[in-house]
Amino acid sequence: MRWLLILPFVVACDRVRPPAPAEKPAVPAPTPAPVVAAVPAPDTAPVVALQSMPDSMPAPAPVSVVAVVSDSAAVAKPESTVVRSRALIIPASLALLPPDPENDPLDFDAVGAPVLPYVSYGDCEGGRCSTGFVALTCVATTLRSAASVDAPIAVRLPAGELIQVRRDLHMVEAGVVVVKQDYDLEWDETATAEVARGDTVHLAQGDTIFVLRNVERGRWTWTYKGRVHDSGEFWSTTTRRGVRRGESDIAVRRSLPRREQWWSAKRIDGTTGYWLQAVSGEPEETESHDELQPVSARSSAEVCAKVKSARATARKP
Repeated sequence: MRWLLILPFVVACDRVRPPAPAEKPAVPAPTPAPVVAAVPAPDTAPVVALQSMPDSMPAPAPVSVVAVVSDSAAVAKPESTVVRSRALIIPASLALLPPDPENDPLDFDAVGAPVLPYVSYGDCEGGRCSTGFVALTCVATTLRSAASVDAPIAVRLPAGELIQVRRDLHMVEAGVVVVKQDYDLEWDETATAEVARGDTVHLAQGDTIFVLRNVERGRWTWTYKGRVHDSGEFWSTTTRRGVRRGESDIAVRRSLPRREQWWSAKRIDGTTGYWLQAVSGEPEETESHDELQPVSARSSAEVCAKVKSARATARKP
């Protein structure tokens, strides 16, 4: 009888028993660390390859490790890349510049006019021009057998050749200035002020002044009655608009002098020739050439970059 009374309570307790805990999923075994292939470092420093090892053992720090990157791996590009230009090596035979030839005195004819053409060796116009140097052919060009556009071609220079150069200033035709009134040239005009001249030049009305060359901006070498002088442009004035006009109360300019800047060139094999760099004078006869460019021991092959860029731009329609 007692069992009959206890049995319902046993069945009820069995129904409210908590469920058995769920089984945990199996945890996969840790994957071994991959072996990193090592190659010799560029600086020949020892290389330590990283091997897989137990978690409790620290890995030794590598001295120098170069990892091999697969072809498909993305490689970060550097933010900026500096391209160092290759320096030009100037042969000693070209770098040793010979002395300039001695210049002959300027001759005059019976009426006191200068006898032209006249060559001033190792000379050029402008305050900062160098007379002797080494040049590089940026573009293929030719040298003539004499300092004349009518002289036959003596040498054909390929692009990229170094040559030795001496500048020679050729005064081909004199400019003409006519004196308008009698005048004593006692003062000289400089860039900042007027200064007293060391020699007073007595100019007579109707006389001719022969202008030879430009010394620097606004200053010229000229002759008068068989003597050489230099001064500012006393024959010109500046208008209110800042334009220079070739006439003053003293004199008037009739023409500009024609000058030719020739380069006397010498190759490393000893052959020589002449190259016309520029012509100065009246606007319609002025010209300039850039196939040859001066270089120095520290110059790079990019010395001709501006020349080639300008030529490429000029060819564009």
